Amino acid sequence: MNINAEELHGLAVTMTAIEGKGSLLADLIVEASKKVNQMKGCKLYLVQQSLEDPDTIFVNEVWTSRDQHQASLNDDGVGEIISKARPLIANMEFTPTDPISER
Repeated sequence: MNINAEELHGLAVTMTAIEGKGSLLADLIVEASKKVNQMKGCKLYLVQQSLEDPDTIFVNEVWTSRDQHQASLNDDGVGEIISKARPLIANMEFTPTDPISER
């Protein structure tokens, strides 16, 4: 399937865990990634943990549309994992991105 890059929706998320909880948060987000990566419209859901600060988790996402991304957040299984992860998160930043490598 050839997807027009202009239709893609990208997002870079940086999560800072409560001190000492980075690995636990990373495990939950990886669990979520296993569900999300199989969802309609997901092109990439990459979870990374900082080598310099293990309490910092990065997620890079690429979706075929904003609607597909939003649908993933409404999934019951993903919602359950988000509920478990939320108390571990001290700070979260969202940066919309333009997935230019698909151009």
